[in-house]
Amino acid sequence: MESSMRSRLRPTDRAIVSPDELRRHAEECLRWACEAQEDGSRKQFLEMANAWTSAAADANGGSPVAAKAGTPVIPFLRDQEFAPEVIDSMSVALERVYGMIGLAARRDPAAELLARKIIEYAQSGIQHADALIEAMQKDFDVKP
Repeated sequence: MESSMRSRLRPTDRAIVSPDELRRHAEECLRWACEAQEDGSRKQFLEMANAWTSAAADANGGSPVAAKAGTPVIPFLRDQEFAPEVIDSMSVALERVYGMIGLAARRDPAAELLARKIIEYAQSGIQHADALIEAMQKDFDVKP
């Protein structure tokens, strides 16, 4: 049976995975990066998260948006409306979380994943920077 299955598969056949599933893999890698004790391991998990996030962006037909200085969350809002002070809070929280996990490059695909999570929290009513940071610390097991 196994040999007959292989004969039907072509090298160009690929499994279809949804962008959401790819993002879930990226989130898991980010959690592992946050838990990693060694810098080398943390870097590898961040690289894996980047690969999954890039694959999710490709599956959506685009690439992650680069963040603007001062308000890194704005490029990720995608027509969602928030009060200016909430955008500022999300940006402050995002910058702090970047620092906590050692994410140096803001154009890193993992940045989009973190921004989306902060935006989700803000949509749910968590809109103060400290509360957003606390939620992200719990969600990703990040140490301050």
